[in-house]
Amino acid sequence: MADLDLEIEGLADLERRLTELGGPGARRSLSKGLRAGSNVVLTEARRRVRKKTGATAKATRTKSQGQQGQDITYSVTTNYVGRFLELGTSRMPAYPFLRPATEAKAHEAVEIMRQITLAAIEVEATKR
Repeated sequence: MADLDLEIEGLADLERRLTELGGPGARRSLSKGLRAGSNVVLTEARRRVRKKTGATAKATRTKSQGQQGQDITYSVTTNYVGRFLELGTSRMPAYPFLRPATEAKAHEAVEIMRQITLAAIEVEATKR
């Protein structure tokens, strides 16, 4: 499977603001931004999926992987059939839709994540 190399610049300000906010407010702000960024990839994946009935497109969704320590993770997942479409089988060629969607929208997703997170930080800061 191919890895996606993505270099992101300009997130030092975001990290500094999250550190200053700290605690649950920082986690909520970051979570909102991550979900918004993953929804950009989700929309593109649903657009790219090979549709017969549309069940795989409907079953493709954003999922929170939870929080472990300082890490918050969101992913775009699909159903059982979608995995075979993405990777193929010995009897069926692959029709990838998740990886191309991620590659096509990675920069846009990061930018949306940054904007939403900064806006959420401002809201959380006014709550103090």
